[in-house]
Amino acid sequence: MAQAGLPVPAETGTRIPVFENVFADIGDEQSIEQSLSTFSAHMTNIVRILAAAGPKTLVLLDELGAGTDPTEGAALARSLLQDLLDQDSMVVATTHHGELKVFAHATDGVVNASAEFDTVTLQPTYRLLMGTPGRSNALAIAQRLGMPERVLARARDAAPTETASMEHLLGELQRERDAIADQVRAERIAREEAEEIRTNLAERREAIESERDAVLAKAERAMEDELAAFRRTMRASLKELEKQRSRDQAEELADRRADEGRDRLQRVRRERSKRRRQRTAATTAEPALQPDRLAAGDFIYLRGLPEPGEVLTAVEDGALDVQLGALRTRVRVEQVERLAPSGARSANTGRQLRGMGATVSNMPKPPVDPGSKIDLRGRVTEEALPMVDSFLDVAYRAGQNRLEVVHGKGTGALRRAVREMLRKHPLVTTFESAEPKQGGDGVTIVTLVG
Repeated sequence: MAQAGLPVPAETGTRIPVFENVFADIGDEQSIEQSLSTFSAHMTNIVRILAAAGPKTLVLLDELGAGTDPTEGAALARSLLQDLLDQDSMVVATTHHGELKVFAHATDGVVNASAEFDTVTLQPTYRLLMGTPGRSNALAIAQRLGMPERVLARARDAAPTETASMEHLLGELQRERDAIADQVRAERIAREEAEEIRTNLAERREAIESERDAVLAKAERAMEDELAAFRRTMRASLKELEKQRSRDQAEELADRRADEGRDRLQRVRRERSKRRRQRTAATTAEPALQPDRLAAGDFIYLRGLPEPGEVLTAVEDGALDVQLGALRTRVRVEQVERLAPSGARSANTGRQLRGMGATVSNMPKPPVDPGSKIDLRGRVTEEALPMVDSFLDVAYRAGQNRLEVVHGKGTGALRRAVREMLRKHPLVTTFESAEPKQGGDGVTIVTLVG
């Protein structure tokens, strides 16, 4: 078939030899004219084949040993097969002789084979079973074809014991072979499924690795972009720091000069205050301040305020309530600067008129809203503090509650001076640095009383 170009029913990888001669003894060539019986016709062909056979020769023998006594025919068939085997010829022989099946099983270089036959349907399956000799299905076929049972029973009783044993053995071999074939088939299916799973896993792994590479590449690009943006930000920040350093140096110089001016101004103020106290002592005897003896109805001056206020309660836990115009507030004793002279007490019209349910304030609202922000940048401390004091007074009378004092960062001298003033100011309840986006430590948020 291979040399003729026909498809060969064999597994992939099968090796097929090339034959120089192909001999066949097939069919019944008996002839009355030539005085040839069936056996004689077979032997005539086989004699010629033996004379021409050798290596690279394929010999096809059909029904070897048939047409004569079974015992002698089987013995002659064994001898013929051995002779062809000795000549290295390749032989395919068919037979019904059990002795030849045993010979094939016991001889090296010879193997049994059979064509599978379905005894139920009486149809061939066209499957070649290597290693298993064929069984004789004569009785089974005869039964299926309607042979009387009495005939079949006598045939079974008359069958030689050895033949029956061999048929039983062949049946057992066939069943074992079928079981092995089923197991091999199951193993093959399992291998195919395992191979499919392995292939799917390999494909999935490749997909995961590709996806991972894509994610890593995207992350790397994002990191490179972020790094580039960070470098740009750093360069801009360095430039801004250089500018800020120059501004800080300028502000530091200005603060130093402001501190020097403030010291001079403080000295002037102390001298002026000293002279004012001397003049006041010469004209009006100001009562000495004794905080523990302050009582409701007394008038006192608080630090930073030009007008006196009326004491509403006695001192308790170092604090007391004071009426400042329309404002009633609680102050610490440390904020009381001095007692008001009796003239100032009688002149004060800002206290509450008891029994009338009304309040008269000597602190009128300013004609113009001062706004809620004051900018002190570029100012020295000596001129900035009076501006803050006036700003707080005007803002309070205008009804403002939350103020912004912009003093910048610089060396922090102006910020410290402003916050020290706010800490002691009677109109201030709290103060704190602004949010970073609103200026941070460069801006102080002030909350007024009321």
